[in-house]
Amino acid sequence: MCNNLNTQKHRKEPEVLPTRPEFHRVERRLEITVLHSSSQRHKQGVLLKTAISSVYFGQIHTNACILFDEGAHNSFITEALARELEVKRTGTDTIQLAAFGDKKDWILHLKTATINLISDRKECIPINVLIVPTIATPISTRLQHTAALLPYISKLKLAHPVTARENFRISLLIGADHYWDIIEDEVIRGKGPTAVKSKIGYVLSGPVGADEKKSNHVLNVITSRANKASSLERSLFLENLVIIPPTDVSEKLDNLNTYQQTSIDYSVNQYTASLPWENDHEPLPFQLLRS
Repeated sequence: MCNNLNTQKHRKEPEVLPTRPEFHRVERRLEITVLHSSSQRHKQGVLLKTAISSVYFGQIHTNACILFDEGAHNSFITEALARELEVKRTGTDTIQLAAFGDKKDWILHLKTATINLISDRKECIPINVLIVPTIATPISTRLQHTAALLPYISKLKLAHPVTARENFRISLLIGADHYWDIIEDEVIRGKGPTAVKSKIGYVLSGPVGADEKKSNHVLNVITSRANKASSLERSLFLENLVIIPPTDVSEKLDNLNTYQQTSIDYSVNQYTASLPWENDHEPLPFQLLRS
């Protein structure tokens, strides 16, 4: 064995390399989590005390869209309705006004007037009003249609009858100064809004049973994002990527055939193979000098 080690050949196992470069490839999978949630709730609305009634000033009559609000000190009329009735100013009044979220109080000087409300019994009820540009944003009448179908309400004469209007634009607000001149004592309760009798019909207010189902669907997709550490790791991986150059296959096949012909013997039903050696290798150091 020592004589073999002193020869100018280096032991190596025979192999055939591919014709294409080899890449050490690392697969990185993007982690994705999908979360889906669904909920359904019944939307419930609230009716305000609204009505439609005839009002007049002098010889001019028209219908007013009324909102009853006992939380307001005064009653108000819009400039549009005041122009339609051609009301005459009776004086001015000063009020202090503060809006929600506003840290400052506003002092307004408003014109005053007096109009008349006509009851179901043709009674004339005088209403002292302050004239303002607008009272509130339009109110949807959808809940009014729903409430009118309830059994305990369907047979009542309502102050706000069901109409084809989709929006209710308030032109007259009756506050606490005239609220009890119109509202009476009879109250009807049921599974829905409360009906209160007034001189112009029953006024409805309160929550209305759920008339609309609303579904919410939420789809959340969570993906992992590469941080700075993983980006640096990828850069180092690419820098250290080893590419093995292609090798001539014919040369390797010739070496393999030569080895099979010269180094493999068959005798007594068995094969005997010599150790393979790599050609054109530098001389190995003399083992006696290294021992």
